[in-house]
Amino acid sequence: MSDVFVSYKAEDRRRVRPLVEALEAESYSVWWDEQIGGGAAWRQAIEAELNSAKCVIVAWSKRSVGPEGTFVQDEATRAQQRRVYVPVIIDKVHLPLGFGETQALPLTGWKGDRSDPRYKAVLAAVQRIAGAAEGAAKDVTPTAGVDRRLVLAGGVAAAAVAGVGGWALLKPDAAAAANSIAVLPFANLSGDPAQAYFSDGIAEELRSALARLAGLQVVGRTSSEAVRDDDAETAARKLGVPNVLTGSVRQSPATIRVSAQLVDGDSGMERWSQNYDKPPGDAIQIQTEIAANVARALSIALGSAGGLRSPSAGPGMRVLKICCCRRWSSRRASLPSPTDARLRCWTLQSRSIRIMREPMG
Repeated sequence: MSDVFVSYKAEDRRRVRPLVEALEAESYSVWWDEQIGGGAAWRQAIEAELNSAKCVIVAWSKRSVGPEGTFVQDEATRAQQRRVYVPVIIDKVHLPLGFGETQALPLTGWKGDRSDPRYKAVLAAVQRIAGAAEGAAKDVTPTAGVDRRLVLAGGVAAAAVAGVGGWALLKPDAAAAANSIAVLPFANLSGDPAQAYFSDGIAEELRSALARLAGLQVVGRTSSEAVRDDDAETAARKLGVPNVLTGSVRQSPATIRVSAQLVDGDSGMERWSQNYDKPPGDAIQIQTEIAANVARALSIALGSAGGLRSPSAGPGMRVLKICCCRRWSSRRASLPSPTDARLRCWTLQSRSIRIMREPMG
């Protein structure tokens, strides 16, 4: 059994080789298909290694994301199912459908420099999944003062890292951190391990819903799952965010109850909490509805606490707020409560901001 399995398109072998050599220099055993001997039953050999490797790195390139990259995509699917998937990007590409939810680590143009922060991020992700290599140091120590922009590529945050060095790369700058939140995996309290997919799906839907709120930055799934076993304060410190959303899922024959809590990352105190009950039914529909309700409630909780700011404070934004609130006032009489009225106003404002951001066409 190898520590690391590397999945890539054959035409990219020359560009993948520096990564293989760097990991081997870190004392990891690495398997890639260059090791298949003549006459070997190559399909069986690949499948055996893929199923036994502690960690699977998938190199996404222009070739591997295209129609001819189906074999790489199949291997990536197997790695996701085993929860050992580490995606890296060696070309500026968009990942195929089904793989974009896990944030990818950029290695575009990397030539094998083991001191490069981008490689450090990949190494930290491998250490988190496969463990420290025998004879190697357990922690990765990156160069101090690394700019977070160095681990961004193609608009995708490079965040699938852990350990002391990995968290240093993950932390956003101070301005971004003020308007950021991490959604930790929700606990499955149903008593049935097979229902874990539902609680994981709730967390994923929440990230998508919160990411649509103007002015709020949401930590990606890979980074959030890396702190699954940490308490809220520790997770907030590692991720560099002031707000943490956590919760649990319980199920009975008649009711699905989702409990959500917004926790202050500095003090560990709850700032907001709410239970949501739904009858059993279509899992995706239930997850989507609950996520939308939580996002609406949090837009008020974060906004009233000053933790969510609009992207602009100029005259145009003040005019926008006036228009939104006039629109809200005209409909206020039909809303059942002041809370619903404030929610409606915030929703109108957020929707208007998104429209303003769209390019003129």
